[in-house]
Amino acid sequence: MLKNQQRVCTFYQLQLTFDNKKVGQSDYKAILSKNNIKAFTLDTLEQLCRQVREYDMKPYLNKDEQIVADIEDDKKRCWLEKTYKHLVSNRPRHRLLPEIYLWEKIYKIEHNTRFFEPKRRPFELGINPFKRRLDEHTPPYIPKVLRPYPKSRKKFETTYYPDV
Repeated sequence: MLKNQQRVCTFYQLQLTFDNKKVGQSDYKAILSKNNIKAFTLDTLEQLCRQVREYDMKPYLNKDEQIVADIEDDKKRCWLEKTYKHLVSNRPRHRLLPEIYLWEKIYKIEHNTRFFEPKRRPFELGINPFKRRLDEHTPPYIPKVLRPYPKSRKKFETTYYPDV
């Protein structure tokens, strides 16, 4: 390898530029420039990794049930597995984002010439369509034949989202 050869990698969404120079603690202000870290050695990367290891970064459900296999309720465990697999597969959401048509952009947003019409669209009501929760969907429907007897009014399956 050449002395001036630089390697670029991604570490927690921060672009790091490695050089063969050693940097002391007083040089940190000179290192940072425009989200790029210059003159970064492997020793300082080890120090950062040691600091990150101090935090408990294990993703667990709660203190009692740390893994999905610990959940005793079969329906909850199956629902959690199915929801997780659907979430990770990056399929489109249940409700798609509302579309802003070109005429709405011109006449309602940019020039506000149709102020007399009732405000029904999300951009008119001040609703941010990008701020959505994971539980904003209709749960799966239970057909009337498969509902528990006698005459259950519960039409949809239970979801086990946490109350936040």
